[in-house]
Amino acid sequence: VIACDIEPLHLEELKRRVPSAYLEALSLQCGHFPNDFELEKGSISAALISHVLSFLTKDEIELGFAKLGEWLCEGGK
Repeated sequence: VIACDIEPLHLEELKRRVPSAYLEALSLQCGHFPNDFELEKGSISAALISHVLSFLTKDEIELGFAKLGEWLCEGGK
């Protein structure tokens, strides 16, 4: 799981709440989607963008969906 947020305190709180058994599977990335993030092509199987799109410009939304399309693996959601 890759959790992204522009607010470091939100990521710290998430990490605090995640059970220790799952921390190894959690990656935290601070930054602004889509501009501050780059992932390998086909490297994720799903994406959840919650409470993000309403804060983006039209150009950022288009860039974000283009990047997600590249990042998603075959059959990704």
